[in-house]
Amino acid sequence: MIGLRQVEALESVNVDFNEYVPLTITWSSASEVLEPPRYVELRGVNCYLELKFHPSSGILIEVVLAAASEIQVEQANLSPGNSKDAHLMPFVDSGDTVRETGGPPVVKAYSDYLCVYFGPDPDHWVGSDPVLFGLAGEQSLAAICARWTSSERESVLTGRLDDNRPRGSIDDAVRAGAQVAVVHAGLHPA
Repeated sequence: MIGLRQVEALESVNVDFNEYVPLTITWSSASEVLEPPRYVELRGVNCYLELKFHPSSGILIEVVLAAASEIQVEQANLSPGNSKDAHLMPFVDSGDTVRETGGPPVVKAYSDYLCVYFGPDPDHWVGSDPVLFGLAGEQSLAAICARWTSSERESVLTGRLDDNRPRGSIDDAVRAGAQVAVVHAGLHPA
């Protein structure tokens, strides 16, 4: 089980969104780790999430949403009700082996947050912007979300929209001014 632990001071955090690796969250202590971190890998049919924990303290130091071929696009804001427990951080005990989290990861793109759910629906949210943690039951981690701007949202969703809109064709791209090169084995343009 991934639980939460009180920390004395919050570390600075870097959040990066992009089209290829949709989400990377790195806390400042990750750069100081000289031993391999402890990994928790959560896989679904369309998603791969890595959680990296400090080798000695067990505190979360990095989150990488390495793959998310289907992202559920929500038109509303998530607007999580934060309990103001800003000094709580996810952790795993040294002897714990996390095998089950309640379900495969599901990625949702809200207008205000990118959220990865991997357990039951959160009862409440803790942490401090830009990263919040969704908790279910007795402080069991069930979701992680990161606040984003509209341009960051657009960069992640480019080419990934799963809302049944037509994706266009090469002809549409050419009409829009894109340069397209078509290469066939053995054929050369005149």
